[in-house]
Amino acid sequence: MTSIITATRNHYPTILTLKSQFYSEMAEVVPSIHKAPEGSSGFFTESMFEGDLLSGTQAYFVALDEQTGAIVGFITIGRRLSPNNPLFTTNSFANIDEIYVAPEFRKQKIATELVKAAFKWATANGLHTVKTGVYARNSGGYQFWEMIGFTAYKALVEIDLSNAAANRYEEYTQQDLVKKSDS
Repeated sequence: MTSIITATRNHYPTILTLKSQFYSEMAEVVPSIHKAPEGSSGFFTESMFEGDLLSGTQAYFVALDEQTGAIVGFITIGRRLSPNNPLFTTNSFANIDEIYVAPEFRKQKIATELVKAAFKWATANGLHTVKTGVYARNSGGYQFWEMIGFTAYKALVEIDLSNAAANRYEEYTQQDLVKKSDS
């Protein structure tokens, strides 16, 4: 059994460890974007964590194993503002930046409970839209967010020009050039 609580300064060392595990796993899923952190590098300092806690625009929640008292997962959520652009409506929303549950505690609804805590924080802060990102290659993560009720509203696509995808691009542009020369 676990309980979800708001993180405090005392939780920083464990959250740092879990964040390192999170980014190591992400490096396996999308190595072109993430790399495993080296030691306790400056990717997440204690002063950054304290600043987030004090700002009121970012919240951390942790899942505690009630038997051992160990932190077994965390979630971060923060207030964001839509782009200041005349083509977009301007509004605030909440964004879940990270969620992680240690592998041995997965499939126990802990992530769902963390999300519920994040939703409560968003609602209490007057934010009625919550967004997050998930990589297409992370099929389990994508299914999780759909199960919670999230829907895709935008897709980012990419091409790695240093591998076989570049060959498809070259074939495509050559076909386009042939069509233009036939005209």
